[in-house]
Amino acid sequence: MTQKKRILVLTSTFPHSKKSGAAPGFVKDLCVTLAEKYHIDVVTPFTEDSKLFEKFGSVSVYRYRYALPGMHYLTKEGGILANLKRNRLNYFWVPFLLCAQYSKVWSMLKKNRYDLIHAHWIIPQGWIVTKLRNKLCANTPILCTSHGGDLYGLNHSFWQTQKIDTLNQVNHITVVSQAMKDHCINTLNIDQKKIDVISMGIDLKTLFYRMPYVKRQKYSLLFVGRLVEKKGLKYLIRAMPLIQAQAPGITLYVIGDGPLRTTLEIEAKEYGCLDKVQFVGALAPPAVALYYNKARLLVMPSIIAEDGDQEGLGLVAVEAMGCKCPVVASDIKAIRDSVKHEVTGFLCKPKSPEDIAEKVLYVLHNQEEVKAITSRAQQFATEQFELNKVGEQYAKLIETMIPN
Repeated sequence: MTQKKRILVLTSTFPHSKKSGAAPGFVKDLCVTLAEKYHIDVVTPFTEDSKLFEKFGSVSVYRYRYALPGMHYLTKEGGILANLKRNRLNYFWVPFLLCAQYSKVWSMLKKNRYDLIHAHWIIPQGWIVTKLRNKLCANTPILCTSHGGDLYGLNHSFWQTQKIDTLNQVNHITVVSQAMKDHCINTLNIDQKKIDVISMGIDLKTLFYRMPYVKRQKYSLLFVGRLVEKKGLKYLIRAMPLIQAQAPGITLYVIGDGPLRTTLEIEAKEYGCLDKVQFVGALAPPAVALYYNKARLLVMPSIIAEDGDQEGLGLVAVEAMGCKCPVVASDIKAIRDSVKHEVTGFLCKPKSPEDIAEKVLYVLHNQEEVKAITSRAQQFATEQFELNKVGEQYAKLIETMIPN
């Protein structure tokens, strides 16, 4: 029997546990899919509700501590960049995280021979592994995947230089949208021949699909995402009084958690709609799928944050499409890869409560047209983003990178 080729995956975005909904699961889903063909080891930071070693199917997950017990603040809900923005004191832990990750990757590379290293996020994973490669595994190819925040954020001159240097050193790059590829080429001057656009995959067969036994609630709006600046939830909250004026029974369900939760609750109170905005918190994927099936529509009011951070693609739109839940999303370049206006969903102006309200009310009052759009959207999502198809794309790329 042929031995499986071995891949080391580095990521800072991984579920804290098998039942946790605090962190997105797209890296985990890709790893589990690829594990049918490869031996996958994952290195990711420890959080207080995690185990130092855990198996997700046949995927081995190794977590490293970088702080004292109870003080792993950087990897709590919201992500590293969001937690740095929330409290500047968290910068204290950055050197410890970098050193702990460096040490853990070093030990993994000393212990095992890997055929390929897959670094999710340019900084710190891609940056660290390029520093280590010449010392331990000079001939091991590196695939670096950027998801958006690392590419558009971290714009200080030092980190901008490190991003460019890292992307030039890795063997190949994948990004999740055409907008990100354009940014790599036009802004960072990266060779376009080494960049592929491959999104993260979504389980649209057994998880995010239309459940025929679940009835949609007539006046139920849905927001799904981390409560951070680039998600733009405050503009949806500001649109709520305008929506309520013509749809008095409307309720907004907010799925997700993050550093801005308290600020957003205050915002809802100031706009007089706190009783109509339900902050549900982070949920595991099956529970989120149930909300997609109950909701009348999903709203993605994303924006470009002050530091340049923005969506890489917006996978929640794809999840909603799989469940035939209509989508209203901000007209940001990367989001257009999934939400095409009046074809797979509806686009609205970023930072415009008035336009958000107008598009939401249009969906509520034009159900026949919306029904046709959700059917097209579901088919489009299945053709472009289904997990197994994305896994096949990555497997083909990996085979071209691993030397015989």
